Amino acid sequence: MDDLLGDVTLEEVDQQQIGWDRSAWQQCWTTKGLPRLDAVDEVADEYEQHGTIRRSFIYGQREDCLGLFIAAMAWGFGNRAYGPSRVAKMLTTCRGSSSPERAIGEIVKKVQEAGAKDGFSALFDTRGRTKVFNLGVAFGTKLLHFAAYEGDSPGPRPLILDVNVWKARSVAGAPHVPNPRQYVSAVAYLRYCEEAADLAPEPLGPVAVEYALFHHGREL
Repeated sequence: MDDLLGDVTLEEVDQQQIGWDRSAWQQCWTTKGLPRLDAVDEVADEYEQHGTIRRSFIYGQREDCLGLFIAAMAWGFGNRAYGPSRVAKMLTTCRGSSSPERAIGEIVKKVQEAGAKDGFSALFDTRGRTKVFNLGVAFGTKLLHFAAYEGDSPGPRPLILDVNVWKARSVAGAPHVPNPRQYVSAVAYLRYCEEAADLAPEPLGPVAVEYALFHHGREL
């Protein structure tokens, strides 16, 4: 386990360094008339004050579904130039009878009330399509994580599952990590969250396992 976690601290996890371009996001929201420019402004203020977007800041948005979504996507895309346009498509492309905003709200409610497994299932419709356009496993689990890692949701706490996390699956002490670029069942996602919770010593918690996996994976 020491090989995986090393000297990771909670402060390091919370203040994971994220690059971000305020002007690109604000311009995209203004040009396209996207909802909740105020939420983008809050992220911008957070970034200016702390030089990153803290996880604790995003956790604090969990009662505001759309604000949470915007903050989680900003954190996830970071300073990738295509980030704002990708999120714009998520927010403006309707699937089925639900608007993107309604679908986001349903996903957040489900993970908060029922936990990681049901929250993961709520990302997809009965045909296996994402309920929110292009909100697949990597970014969908970011939404789940920030919506329900803190609070009173049933355990285990939801964790992010992206390709960097998966790449580190062979590091000593790593939990089972399914490949997010292939089909991932809710059971496989739950197993990953459960095993990470079992591995995580207090007070670090399972988020430290996900963070350590991510950083190991980036180096592989």
